[in-house]
Amino acid sequence: METRIGIWIDRRKAVIVALTDEETSVHTIVSQVERHTRLSGGSRSATLYGPQDVASESRLEERLQHQMRRYLQDVIETVRHADAIVIFGPGEAPQQLAKEIAQIKALAPRLVAVERSDKLTERQFVAKVRQYFGT
Repeated sequence: METRIGIWIDRRKAVIVALTDEETSVHTIVSQVERHTRLSGGSRSATLYGPQDVASESRLEERLQHQMRRYLQDVIETVRHADAIVIFGPGEAPQQLAKEIAQIKALAPRLVAVERSDKLTERQFVAKVRQYFGT
């Protein structure tokens, strides 16, 4: 029994559609990635016109990157059993997921395609995955 999986992913959630010969299942993973906010203010150095404190912004960016990587790893763990994987979504998240999958030797050959897609309802996405795999 072959399992074909379609993933629609953005920074907020991933919708995973698994197609087998007998059934279609839909699973949603909600990310814990914080919204990127611009920090206001900053602290001044002791010298006149010295550098402002940017370390807090770089720490925030690093924390967001770690949260995103953890989220992508959760998605990968869910689709590890797939025979074929296709990724859809807006923005950078689909490419980031494809990059993470490419680093795993067992999953890299199973990645069929990465396509841009606007926001879809769950039913529209299930139909799109069925159409893509021809079922």
